[in-house]
Parts: sequence; C-alpha cells; structure tokens
Amino acid sequence: MTFKSYLYRLYKRQRGAVSPFLFGMLAGVAIFSAGVKTQARIETQRIYEEQEKRAQETAATYRRAVENALMSETAGSFGTITADRVNQYVSKSVGGGTRSGSDITLGAIDRDTTLDPQRVMITTSDDDFVRARVGTLAGGGNADNMATDSLTDRNDVVTVDTSNIRQEQIQASLSNMQKQAEVMYGFWAQNGRFPGAAEYTSISDDTGLTNFWGSPIDCVCLDNNSVTLTSVTPWGQTLTVGLNM
Repeated sequence: MTFKSYLYRLYKRQRGAVSPFLFGMLAGVAIFSAGVKTQARIETQRIYEEQEKRAQETAATYRRAVENALMSETAGSFGTITADRVNQYVSKSVGGGTRSGSDITLGAIDRDTTLDPQRVMITTSDDDFVRARVGTLAGGGNADNMATDSLTDRNDVVTVDTSNIRQEQIQASLSNMQKQAEVMYGFWAQNGRFPGAAEYTSISDDTGLTNFWGSPIDCVCLDNNSVTLTSVTPWGQTLTVGLNM
C-alpha cells in the first residue's frame, strides 16, 4: 500500500468529514509529486543539453583534426584521408572514437588527381545504419551527395569540404613562388638578365623556398628576359608563375 493510498483510506474512515490534517497531507503529497516531476523534466533537459553540447564540441574537434591532418602533410605523407590520420590530431579528452569505445567511421572522397568537390564525412555514432550510410556515400564517389544527405543534420556527423583546404595549400605554394619571383627580379635588376640554370640552383638553395608540401620550385629559363617558375602538387597539378622583362 502506498502512502497516498493509506491517506485516502484514512480519509474514508472519517465518513465524509473533512479533516484539515488529512486535507493538508493530501495537498502536500500532490505538491510534492508535481515538484518531483518538474525536477525530473529539468534534469532530463539539462542532460540533453549537455549531450548536445558535447556532440557539437566533438564534431568541431574532428573538423579541426581533418584540417590539421591536411595542413600538416608533406609530399611524403600526402594521401587519402583515413581515420588513423585524423585521430593523430584528436585530443585524448575526446578519445578518438565513439561513446562505446569503437573506432570512428570515416568516408572520404579526396581524389589524388583532381580538385573537383572533395569531402570527408565522419561519424562518432554507434548506430549501424549511420555508420553504413557514411561508407555508402563515400563509395558512391559523389561529394555533393555528402553535403546534402540527411546525415548532415545529425550532431554526431561532421562533413568537411577538403577542396577548400587543397586551395589553401595551392595558395601557400603560389605565395612562395611569388617570393621566389621577387628574388629573380632582384637578380635581373643587378645583372640585366635572369639567372641561368646553375645560378638559379644557387638562388633556390639560398632562399630555401618550396611549395606547400616541401617540393622544389623549378625554373624554366627561356631567355635572358623570360623565365617560368613551376611547382607540381602531389596530385600532379602544375603551378606556374611567369616572369618577363
């Protein structure tokens, strides 16, 4: 018998007489019950908000990890983004896995030969459907589908457009090539011509400038007044800067 039932039976024994004591007790139980329910709702909402915040922070961590993995690569380490590469840039506080301790699921469309739309999708979900869907989207080879799929609405899924990061790498390479060009113009100002092949090698050694991945900036000496600086990305794209006087 519950305490509330006991009070009700006690009330019945009063043969309809209203006992202030019993009335107060029943009212108190009702108020207490309502208070417990309210507190439970508040606590449930608090837990939900904490989980939501944690999921958003984890997604942001993995987004930065993908960016750091790409922005730290060299000609030797260049290659398709994998979970192992990404986890190297995930803090221990995040854990590098799902809530149950499983590995993250990562799907990448990060081609070696083109700058068509490329994306990486990661999920920290333990849901088999979600994990399988990430693999399906990556296997489909259409990066645009990754950006528009309903999975992107989930807080345990993060999608990174790696095409933008590749463009940053290219811009960093072109910036170094422009710096090399300034040195070349300085040589022309002093000598009335651009350097020959051997002279350029000495200049390149002195500046130490390379493309983003550490590969050399080469020089095609056309004549005394025209040269072309070139550098090749790991996926085979040739970057050029022409110098003419």
